[in-house]
Amino acid sequence: MGRRKVIIVALIMLLAGMGVGALRENPKAEFMLALPPDVWLDDTGLNVAALASIVADETEQEGVMDALRGYYESNREALASIFDEDDDTRLRGLFGMYIVHLAVPYNVVIVPPTTLFEFVNAPSAHCGTYSVAQSWIYDALGVEWRIVIVDGGWHGLIEVDVGGSWEIFDSTVNMWIDRSVEQLLAGEVRTYRTFYTPILDENASEIYRDHMAGGWDVLGLREGLPLWGVSVFPTRWEVAQS
Repeated sequence: MGRRKVIIVALIMLLAGMGVGALRENPKAEFMLALPPDVWLDDTGLNVAALASIVADETEQEGVMDALRGYYESNREALASIFDEDDDTRLRGLFGMYIVHLAVPYNVVIVPPTTLFEFVNAPSAHCGTYSVAQSWIYDALGVEWRIVIVDGGWHGLIEVDVGGSWEIFDSTVNMWIDRSVEQLLAGEVRTYRTFYTPILDENASEIYRDHMAGGWDVLGLREGLPLWGVSVFPTRWEVAQS
């Protein structure tokens, strides 16, 4: 097993079982930053191919990555319109985040995937496996990324270098924020976009909400993430892999 795969497996195991618990809020917070008016919410799914349909029957990682590159390049103009995004790096980030979030429902992971084919055929995913699958897609699309772990494994997410600045692309909750975790916790004003999640879709299968019975709170994380450094205060963060 190569060094990169060892690091990835170790990262998944660090995050496994930690998952998303209840939000930890600071009841003594006495201020609230004014969020910009261009917060963008999407309550319906976008016309983007599912990761499983792109992967299809390709079991080899390189073949899957070729398919991802081919799909993106063939559909780049349409994707720019669908995501309402002109910056190509940010568009690649949004595309990878979106298809990962919709690929597999959140829940406990017993056997971590080692390829994208295994990921899309897994019964469930958590923040660690979402992030690693997302990183593979970003490798295919030529995107510079890093995985950030918060509070020793309470949550993990991906940041992408967009024009020299790190931005959050969190596939666990399907949310983009134009700041890094470090900047959020410093209280900087941020713009964010939340995209469709089947967890909130009453027409989607209950499998997307089964994790709630185990005490996991993905919706709480989705609500709280834009408020990190404002009224929600994780205590520490670190770059785990880049």
